[in-house]
Amino acid sequence: MLDTMQSFPLSVNLLFRQGAGPHHRSVVSTFDGQSLRRTAFGDVAARVLRLATVLRSLGIRPGDRVGSLLWNMQE
Repeated sequence: MLDTMQSFPLSVNLLFRQGAGPHHRSVVSTFDGQSLRRTAFGDVAARVLRLATVLRSLGIRPGDRVGSLLWNMQE
């Protein structure tokens, strides 16, 4: 089983670094129940970086809880 395990943790930070780098043109699709919205992963990653910068300026630090992550939506 260890042969199939990753040698590093799969973190949100890692996902966005990969998305902003080599996969920045990959498309993220979000279906809201009525329509489908498509956005480049690089654009989503840029929005995440802006949000992280604002949260840091407000005093939020690693480990602080500020919301929930929905894996099936851009937001």
